[in-house]
Amino acid sequence: MVFSRGEPGTLKMPVADGPDFLCIGMHKSGTQWLYDQVQGHPDFWMPPLKEIHYLDRGEEAGRSAQKVLDQERSTSRPGSTRQSAITDPRDRAFLEEMASHLGKPLDLDRYASLFRHKGDLLSGDITPQYGELDEGIVANVAGRFPRVTVFLLIRDPVSRAWSHISQWHRQGRFDRSKARVLQDENKFRHFLARSKKLQRFSSATRVAERWTRHVGLDRFRHIFFDDIANRPDAARRDILLTLGADPVKSSGEIDPDFNRKSHHQKLDFSSGMEAVLADFLKDELQRSAAMFGGHAKDWAAKYGF
Repeated sequence: MVFSRGEPGTLKMPVADGPDFLCIGMHKSGTQWLYDQVQGHPDFWMPPLKEIHYLDRGEEAGRSAQKVLDQERSTSRPGSTRQSAITDPRDRAFLEEMASHLGKPLDLDRYASLFRHKGDLLSGDITPQYGELDEGIVANVAGRFPRVTVFLLIRDPVSRAWSHISQWHRQGRFDRSKARVLQDENKFRHFLARSKKLQRFSSATRVAERWTRHVGLDRFRHIFFDDIANRPDAARRDILLTLGADPVKSSGEIDPDFNRKSHHQKLDFSSGMEAVLADFLKDELQRSAAMFGGHAKDWAAKYGF
């Protein structure tokens, strides 16, 4: 444990070794909102990458940091009209150290050292893919960081899955022939049965079970996307208080209801497609209602389960 010094003769609260919190998902459930809220808050220093991916990419960890550094070099050449300057020396130090891990095996001590750049501020790692970490890595992370708070943002699995599909559509993953699966209920049903990626991303209950086995319920918090969308002030306040930050302080110029992705185009969601997707996710809806209660009970009831 590292301590930070205050005035002469005083000793401040201990600074956490490594991240103060991990946000392990879920995808499409408000992780960008969370990053925006804490990244601009004066009680935090957040890594300049929203998703660090250290724990899930092994020897590939560091590639995204190297990409940012390379981009800055290419856009800072004479004549360039793009700006990609890294102005905070802490950010640069983090990126350079992160990039140096490329090709090296996962090492939790090296991972912990990345967060020394926060000083005595709060910091964390928001990487939704951590929800998919295998049991062994979860156990090692929980043991190495016994004080870390783990957040899981959860959303109605039907609307979350459709949001995934809408994103893939925006990214061009559905060409003209594949787009027919989004218009035909039988084809859509077969698509869901074959989509391993969508199946992996669909179970918040299994993610919660895996992580709570190792971090315990006292260090695990689930946050409803419903509250982020409808009660952002309250959701922000609850998260900041959990981490020991001041909810009265603003997050720079970012309001609690700021949604960076509000302009993203979404596919029309017909009642027929919704019914197919709800049937596909029936077990998860029922498990969510039993495990999380609250809004999750409303999700199940909405689809007749």
